[in-house]
Amino acid sequence: MNKDYYIMSVRSSPYTLVKEIGKAYGRSYAAVYRELKEIENSDRYKGAWATLNDEGDTMINTLVYEDFLHYRSKLKDKNIARRLPPYSAEEVRRQRGEYKQAVYFQNTNEPPKELDKIKEIYEALKGVFG
Repeated sequence: MNKDYYIMSVRSSPYTLVKEIGKAYGRSYAAVYRELKEIENSDRYKGAWATLNDEGDTMINTLVYEDFLHYRSKLKDKNIARRLPPYSAEEVRRQRGEYKQAVYFQNTNEPPKELDKIKEIYEALKGVFG
């Protein structure tokens, strides 16, 4: 059987440790903490649960972080920042491609037999995690 396909992983939580964010985005630990302070001081992310602190470990909402990186230069100018669209986790997820269907590649036009089972699992998890 040809297994030339992949499925994007399903994450239950958008929160990630600061050191993991640094690795994932190729940024230093100090740079991520500087950006974290900017996020916490920004009016755009008030009420978005941008960070969580648990027993000394700081976790960042990756959706907020990606949005921040996208709009960072614009957020520095207060006049431009006021005209930006409000933060939307759904919009960031849509830009990430989280709402796309399972992606597969095969030599034939037939979907893999496992696709129906994967769709079942996806729908069940979607009901649990939203």
